[in-house]
Amino acid sequence: MTSVPISIVGDSFGCGEWRHDPAENDSLVCVHAGTEFYLKQFDFQVKNYSIGGNSMKDLLTPIVENNIRKQTIIVFATDSLRHIDEMSAQKLYVKKSWSVSKLHYECFMSWVKNLTKITQQQKCKVVLVGGFGNLYNFPIPSNMQVCTHSWISDILGTTIGHQSGIENESLTKLHALQKYSSNNYKKELIDIMDQKTYRENLLKTHPAKFPDGIHPSRECHKLLTEKLIKLID
Repeated sequence: MTSVPISIVGDSFGCGEWRHDPAENDSLVCVHAGTEFYLKQFDFQVKNYSIGGNSMKDLLTPIVENNIRKQTIIVFATDSLRHIDEMSAQKLYVKKSWSVSKLHYECFMSWVKNLTKITQQQKCKVVLVGGFGNLYNFPIPSNMQVCTHSWISDILGTTIGHQSGIENESLTKLHALQKYSSNNYKKELIDIMDQKTYRENLLKTHPAKFPDGIHPSRECHKLLTEKLIKLID
């Protein structure tokens, strides 16, 4: 197979398989390089810039800072509200009175716009993976392909909600800025928490596929890699 340069950007989902390490106070440790490893098995040149805890904005940084050009970039999307900056939250959530769901969607769409601009300028092809965060449907630019809108949903064979990846930290930050008490807000918050609970409980019941109860196993990475290769070739 012809060696094709590939860059991976993502959060912990892009790093690989994670497990709890008893020797490290049961903290999470990446024990297998996942997609990066399997791509290299097919003789691809791979550089992985994924870092656990990355926000959507963080995913764009290595593309610019490392001047990644004329490559294929595999992007593992995370939740669009992770580490949302206070200025954006004030402008959109507070002043415009957007719902959490609308803010979540619009932040994703804004990120897609920025990703498109950067990668087209850098003459890169992009393959998107809905990882910790699902991908919403959107008009796909000419330089992009979607491997999966929701990797977790694919693995489990059931639909995982778009807001299921919103972290408690994000909800707490938003609530601190604007303490809504309307019935619509309460209903939305209950729906988000139901999505989160459903996802968390479901992942914990599939330890072979999610060893740490959060991240896909190396076998899941292997299957994902097979799908990615078909799009890259």
